[in-house]
Amino acid sequence: MENLINMQSLVSAIIFSVLGTIAFAIAFKILDVLTPNDMWHEILEEHNTALSIVVGSCLLYTSDAADDSLR
Repeated sequence: MENLINMQSLVSAIIFSVLGTIAFAIAFKILDVLTPNDMWHEILEEHNTALSIVVGSCLLYTSDAADDSLR
């Protein structure tokens, strides 16, 4: 029976997922440092929806730019 999962592809996917998560966390922390308020507090405790949308958009742009640079 053929091997249904290529182990090299699986390991590569796991490594890139971990690296992407780390890059996402670093980008969030940099964005948090560059803004005057504590974004985590504003998003979670103050329920600032507009800030959530802006942060999400910036981080999606960052991940898309990183993806484009790897191609």
